[in-house]
Amino acid sequence: MGNERRCMYTTFCDDVRQEAGNKLSFMGIYHGVLYVPKFPTSLAKLCFVMSVRTPMEEAFKELKFRLLRDDELIAEATVDLGDTSRPVAVPESERWTTVQSVLQIAPMQISGPCFFEARADTESGEIRGGTLEVRQSAVNQSTAQPSTSQN
Repeated sequence: MGNERRCMYTTFCDDVRQEAGNKLSFMGIYHGVLYVPKFPTSLAKLCFVMSVRTPMEEAFKELKFRLLRDDELIAEATVDLGDTSRPVAVPESERWTTVQSVLQIAPMQISGPCFFEARADTESGEIRGGTLEVRQSAVNQSTAQPSTSQN
């Protein structure tokens, strides 16, 4: 059995907050690219919310989340799966299991352009879970002047 029916997704953001009602709030979500004014730079915090999903009949036996900067491992979290057994008769909506891990790195030092890559290692191999590219912005946002048009 491979990871064909499993998937992974990652939310890259500035902060993750625990809210009442067992909810998480994500602040400052990045969509593919994080622009910085210059290199090197330091971010107060950078968060990586990694989620993997699998059919219940293919429950994870081993699971480790990894975060790479380019090809360098910068963080990892091994998940204690505990007892993953479930009753045989379950509703269709509950036939999938999702496991999530929140990695927070504070402060995050970034020396130059790079890619952050989220991965999960399972008993069946690796699952890729998204990439965040870090680039220098073309215009320094702190000194940019608003444009004005004249009619």
